[in-house]
Amino acid sequence: MDEPRKVDGLTAEAYAAFRQRDWVRAHSLLAEVCADGDASGDEWYMLGESAWWLGKVDEALAALERAYGRYVEEGKPAEAAKAGLPVSFTLAMRGELGSGSGWLRRVQRLLAHEPLCSQHGYLLYTEVDWDGGWDHGDPGATIEAARRIQEIGEELGDATVNALGTLAEGKVLVRTGQVRDGIALLDEAMLAALEQDIEPAWAGDIYCNLMGTCHTLGDLQRAAEWTRAAEQWCAEMPGAGPFLGICRVYRVELHQLQGSWDLAEREARRVCEELGDFHVQPVAEAHYQLGELERLRGNFAAARRAYGDAHRLGRDPQPGRALVQLAEGDADGAWAAIEAALTAAPGNELTRVPLYRAQAEVALAAGWLESAGEASAALDDIAARYGTSGLDATATSTRAALLLARDGARAALPELRRACSRWQELQAPYECARMRLALADAYAAMGNEAGARFERETAEEMLGKLGVGTASSRGGVVTTRPQGPDGLSAREREVLQLAAEGLSNKGIAEHLVLSVRTVERHLATAYEKLGFRGRGARAAAIAYVLRTKAENRAQDT
Repeated sequence: MDEPRKVDGLTAEAYAAFRQRDWVRAHSLLAEVCADGDASGDEWYMLGESAWWLGKVDEALAALERAYGRYVEEGKPAEAAKAGLPVSFTLAMRGELGSGSGWLRRVQRLLAHEPLCSQHGYLLYTEVDWDGGWDHGDPGATIEAARRIQEIGEELGDATVNALGTLAEGKVLVRTGQVRDGIALLDEAMLAALEQDIEPAWAGDIYCNLMGTCHTLGDLQRAAEWTRAAEQWCAEMPGAGPFLGICRVYRVELHQLQGSWDLAEREARRVCEELGDFHVQPVAEAHYQLGELERLRGNFAAARRAYGDAHRLGRDPQPGRALVQLAEGDADGAWAAIEAALTAAPGNELTRVPLYRAQAEVALAAGWLESAGEASAALDDIAARYGTSGLDATATSTRAALLLARDGARAALPELRRACSRWQELQAPYECARMRLALADAYAAMGNEAGARFERETAEEMLGKLGVGTASSRGGVVTTRPQGPDGLSAREREVLQLAAEGLSNKGIAEHLVLSVRTVERHLATAYEKLGFRGRGARAAAIAYVLRTKAENRAQDT
């Protein structure tokens, strides 16, 4: 960037604040510098970048467009491209794909006959990314593009371009199953983003891509490590609001998995507030995660609404939406929804992991063991191919549930214990509790009533800390139910629901690993709370359960 065209103290101070990444002060000073409209391309560019980091998106776009025009007037096509590219990807982030594509083509024409410069590297990275090449394109062609970006960076001595090429190659290697080599390149790119003088916006892109890959891989330890590092990086840049909002999406997933559900919900709602007019994708993902939290708590109506919000913003609501259908007893509908989602899913098999897992849950709940086996086998293949702890825990827990349903408790017990240990190592209390409930089923089937009771009590204690009143396990599928306005406790509604499904008191006791006397006590208390007495109390309570369920479905639709 050129030295200031003016020599007054205000302009020099603005340049200094921008270079120090003090976005609040830089924006204030640059707004004054550009107030008369006679600013240089550099000054308009810096104003646009500062506004972008503060979340003032409309102002940022206007300033960057002014910078583009001034650079063209000044005979600086490379600098004009530098201003045009953030206009392109910011419009795309807002969902304005037509305008974003138009700006990308404008930059392409501008650089077509220019000598090699850093903008050629940025442009190549953006072109491939725009078409989804890093995630879904031909691996050979995308690796070739990634290495060409690195060559440009090395030839020009540009650390930012080099880091982007390194990141891109790492993503493609991970996608093709070369996880160790790919992750090493991603770590290298992230270190460069944190330690070297890399353009902040591109450093943010590196972080987001790394975090997305870690979550898809189930590499939770690395995700947590890099999240802490990136938060510190952000803290050193006053006013970096939008990027912090994008970061929060990944923190939501970590908090949810690690059991901090209230914190996860607060973070997700902040994403929706801070990025609502700025970046569609993380807002859609935040709504989906809110749906997941409500589903896990048993608040199915709220979960449906959140999934609907995510869907309206372009995020596939599966598999969460199908799992709500399953929890409400519609296994056929849940299966059809998962089948459709798998058919439409991109070719990257990592993105299909949650769908395969949900497919297995639906099949197990419905007793379709052959279909459950096919989904479990797909998870086993992916876990073996990529070899991360999160994928292994997912595959193992699904395989254990299948063994329990198909081959019995003795065959399933070793895998159930292994899955439980895996989730415990990953500090994932809800998933660990799921496996403990399945272990309780296995112990009960083997006549080990004391072991079954211990596992169930431990699981319910873990779920209670998460705000889940109780849970039931059937074939490794866990159903949770919160306390409702009728005053029934979670356990009382659980017992009533099982009665409505046709189980006798003895059957309910066996299913929940309780004594028949305890089941009778829960039923008596539920009848009293609902105002039902006499011989018809059980039938009236069951009718109430079925009617409430139907009303909830009608309200959702």
